[in-house]
Amino acid sequence: MLVFGGFDGATSRDEVWALTLSGTPTWSLLATAGGPPHTRDGHVAIYDPDGDRMIVYGGADEQYTLYYDVWSLSLSGTPTWSPLTSSGGPPPGPFTATAVRDGARDRMVVFGGTYEYGSNAEAWSLSLTGPPIWTLLTPAGTPPEFRMAHAAVADPSHDRMIVVSGFDGGFTYRKDVVALSYASGGAWSTLLEPPPDARIRHSMIYDSNRDRIVVFGGETFWPGVGRAVCPCRSPGSPTGSGSPPPARRPAA
Repeated sequence: MLVFGGFDGATSRDEVWALTLSGTPTWSLLATAGGPPHTRDGHVAIYDPDGDRMIVYGGADEQYTLYYDVWSLSLSGTPTWSPLTSSGGPPPGPFTATAVRDGARDRMVVFGGTYEYGSNAEAWSLSLTGPPIWTLLTPAGTPPEFRMAHAAVADPSHDRMIVVSGFDGGFTYRKDVVALSYASGGAWSTLLEPPPDARIRHSMIYDSNRDRIVVFGGETFWPGVGRAVCPCRSPGSPTGSGSPPPARRPAA
């Protein structure tokens, strides 16, 4: 597992950390060549198995300077950063958006996020084969409300992306589960299962063995109470060796 960037409470970061998943989980700082991208947090990243690389888009630094750039970190041999010159777009909300890989169409799909003038509810794709081209998706159905700091996963079994919760950038924490199907030009729909409590900055994965999504943590705001932050660790959490990366808010 690779972790790039993030904010440590004082400054944004630009290093890459690796956690081994076989044997004893061990953290190590990854030595990279090229670049690196400017320090940032609130960006998005995916793994592109066909190119054996990590793709990073967007983010902002501690001065809230927004970045609309795309970077690739090759993972074969010496991990090497290189900027990708894309055309079209870019998506309007590069901070606290989400991204998933649509393997059937070899593209990255970015949804939502915030920028200088608020959040948005647009979905964009970036082609991963040939020249990188941003394309605004125009799915049928009613799109979800504007949002940022939500969570999204690819659901390849049903050829769709699933989005859970988030924040509209104003006063509303979203409590919904929506899906963007890809077939026939795409369509938005609301899933009927009761969603978890409204939250932001949570983590979510797709469990393909059990055909389900798993949501963990996040934070919310209750009037008169303030922010309630779910712990990053709980009794029984996996332990490993190696010094972990410094604590930080949204990395990817």
